[in-house]
Amino acid sequence: MVFDMIVKMFNNLKRKRIRYYLTRSDPESLAKGHDKRILTALQTACKKSKAYRKILEEKKIHPRDIKTLDDFKKRIPVISKDNFFSVFPLNDIIAEHDLPKVSNFMTSSGFSGKFAFGAGLKNDSGSGRFFVDTALDLLFNTTQVKTFLINCTPMGVHVETSLPLAETSVRSDMAIAMLKSVSPLYEQTIIIVDPYFAKKLVEEGCEAGIPWKKLGVSLVLGQDWFPESLRHYLASLIEIDQDNDKERMILATMGMTELGLNVFHETHETATIRRMAQKDSHLRKQLFGTEKKACGYLFHHYPMRFFIEEHADDSLLFTTLSGSTVIPLIRYNSGDCGKLLTYNTLVNILNEFHLEHLNPILKLPLSTMTGRLSNHLITKNGKIFPEDLKLGLYENWDAASQTTGYFMLSADNEVPLVEVQLKPGVIPSGTLCNIYINAFQQYINTDLKIKLYTYNDFPYGMELNYEKKFMNLK
Repeated sequence: MVFDMIVKMFNNLKRKRIRYYLTRSDPESLAKGHDKRILTALQTACKKSKAYRKILEEKKIHPRDIKTLDDFKKRIPVISKDNFFSVFPLNDIIAEHDLPKVSNFMTSSGFSGKFAFGAGLKNDSGSGRFFVDTALDLLFNTTQVKTFLINCTPMGVHVETSLPLAETSVRSDMAIAMLKSVSPLYEQTIIIVDPYFAKKLVEEGCEAGIPWKKLGVSLVLGQDWFPESLRHYLASLIEIDQDNDKERMILATMGMTELGLNVFHETHETATIRRMAQKDSHLRKQLFGTEKKACGYLFHHYPMRFFIEEHADDSLLFTTLSGSTVIPLIRYNSGDCGKLLTYNTLVNILNEFHLEHLNPILKLPLSTMTGRLSNHLITKNGKIFPEDLKLGLYENWDAASQTTGYFMLSADNEVPLVEVQLKPGVIPSGTLCNIYINAFQQYINTDLKIKLYTYNDFPYGMELNYEKKFMNLK
C-alpha cells in the first residue's frame, strides 16, 4: 500500500513536469526536438521486422544509406494496409524475440474492408497507462478532481488507465446503471464513446433522469467522425455551456489500432476554434481548405511519439518513434486525410480573425483532419460528402431526435438517395420525410430522394449493433 502511494505521488509529480513542459516550451523546439529519433526508428524497424527488411531489399535500399531526414523522406517507401498487413503474415511483421513479450493483440475496425493489427507488451502497460492518464489530466485535471471513467467503446477496445474504470462496451443499460450508482461517488465522470452510441446513451440517459450536470459528466468521442452540430446537440442535452465551461467538455480523440488509441486529441481551445470555424466560412477555409461545408478536426499530436508527414494525396504518414513498439511502422499511410499545422501558424491565423484568446495552452503541433480518402458521391451538381449530410442532420433537432443517426447515401438513377434508420417506435410519414429532406439538403447543392425505414426494417448493418464502424456511402 505504501509502495502504491509512492508510485502515485511520483507519477503525479511527473505529470506536473510534463504539463509545465508542454505549456511553457517553445513550440518550434517542441515540434522538431525529436527528429533525430527518426533514423533510429528506421534502424529498429529493420532489425525487428523481416517484412520491413524485405520491402527495403526489393527497393534496393539499405538503412545505412539513409543519413538525413531528407534522405528518409525521398527514399524510404510508403507502406499501408495494402502492401504491409495484407501482404505479410504477422510472424514476418513481428520479431520472433518480441512474441513472448506480447500481452494482447488488437485489430482495426475493418472499415476499409481490410484489417491492420496492433500489439501490446506485457511490461509496457505502465507507460501506456501513464500516457493515457497524463492526457486525461491535461484535459480534465484528473489529478485534482476525483474522476470515474466509463469506457463505452466497442468490444475489444480496452482503455489503459489507473483511474477507476467501468467497461460497459455498447450496453446503454449498463452505462446508465453506472451513472446512477457509481458516478455520485466521484466529482466527475468521463465517458469514452463512439458518436453514434453517445447519441443513444445520452438520449436514453435523459429519459432515465440522469443529472448530467450534477454528476460532472464529460464525453470523449472517438471511433468515428462527427459534425460540430452533433456536439452542440449532445451538449444541450447534458447541459454543457460550451463557451464558458472548461471543466465539463465534449472532446474528440482519434487513434488507430496499429498506432495507438490516442494519436490525436482536441482541447477546449481547439474544439472552440472548430466551432468558430463552422460558423465562419473564411476561418474554415484558412484552417481546413476543403470543399466540404462541415469542418474537419483540429487536433494536437505528440511529436515525441510519432513523426508525421504530409503525403501527396493529402493523407498523412506516420512513423513510430518508440523503440519498444512490437509492430514498428515507418511512413505508414492510414488513409486519413489531413494537413499539418504548426502552433505558430495557428496563432497567426487566430490573430488575423481577432481570436487571440483561443491560442491553445498546449504548445504542441497540430493537424487538421478532414476525413477518409474518396469518401464522397459524385453527382452532376458536384460532390456530396456524408459529413455535410451529418452536419445538416444534427442542426435540425426534429430530424436528429427521431433517428439512430445511421443513414446510407447512394445514387438511384443518378439522383442521390439517402436511406435513414429511424429510432425504435418512430413510424415513417410524409411529414417526417420532408423534415429529413430539409435537414439533409441544407449544405448540398442538389435535390435528394429520402427513404425512411423503421428501426427493424433498415437494410444496412442491423448486425452492427454499434460494434462496428458504419460506412455511410454505398
